[in-house]
Amino acid sequence: MKKTFAFAAAVLVMAFAVKADDLATAEPAATVSPIQVALFSPTELPSPDTDIRGLRLSFIYGRCRNLSGIDLGIANHCRGRLAGFELGGFSMVTGNTSGVQINLCASITLREMRGFQCASYTSCRDVGRGMQLGVINHCTDMRGFQLGLLNVSSEMTGVQIGLINIISESPLPVFPILNAHF
Repeated sequence: MKKTFAFAAAVLVMAFAVKADDLATAEPAATVSPIQVALFSPTELPSPDTDIRGLRLSFIYGRCRNLSGIDLGIANHCRGRLAGFELGGFSMVTGNTSGVQINLCASITLREMRGFQCASYTSCRDVGRGMQLGVINHCTDMRGFQLGLLNVSSEMTGVQIGLINIISESPLPVFPILNAHF
């Protein structure tokens, strides 16, 4: 009940804090493209401020605003959300991820992840709903399954299998081989 009241109060404060001139300086809507090809951002067509709905190819490093579709490259960066399939060496999604991230080095989502992450290092800094498969898996609030050598989660509703499993907010915070919290 206290959390609901605090959330409602925060929404009201933010609603009254918005001024008309703030709305006039809001970020303009992004252009949308079905394809983007990048050598090394900002050397890419179309620009990194574009929403991609289709295919993005990043030969070295590519950046876009939001991506819905397929993302292939050595280093991929979405400054917004990713909805689809991502394959590469390293990827970072600043917003939410819905879909699959498969990378050799790292799959990182800075907000909510719904789906599957696979890399040497996987990370979801908010809520993860799905599965993480990696050498090191990290999620603030994991709701699903982690499989790796080291699995770390502050909160967990699910199962961890690995050499070292850590669920900070659990009666059994560290346990080898198998750890679970529901």
